[in-house]
Amino acid sequence: MLLFWPWLSVVLMVLVANLIWYFFVRPVVIILPLSQFAVYFVRLKWIVCPAMAIYFYSTGQTTNAWIALLWPILIIVLPLLPVIGLLTLAVSPTAAIGPVQKRFMMALGYEPREDVNHLT
Repeated sequence: MLLFWPWLSVVLMVLVANLIWYFFVRPVVIILPLSQFAVYFVRLKWIVCPAMAIYFYSTGQTTNAWIALLWPILIIVLPLLPVIGLLTLAVSPTAAIGPVQKRFMMALGYEPREDVNHLT
């Protein structure tokens, strides 16, 4: 996206897309083939980001080159900063993983059992 829009617009679009996904899509939609594809698609960032950084640097767009090169690392490091962590909690509360996990398990064909808590 940095190829077509300024970096600030890209960051804001990604933030808005993540919030829309968090509040409206993730709690409702479970599509197993799409989730399996997403595992591999997300890993492409480790190839695409350095390749785009080289392209941006070769065309003289140094700021975009640094953003593209550091993007995968920034996504990991930024939530660890206290200020960013507090802002994230203010915008999106803690995720309810249990209901999503139950829907995935049901989509995979697992049946819920009542006696799971008994370890005898």
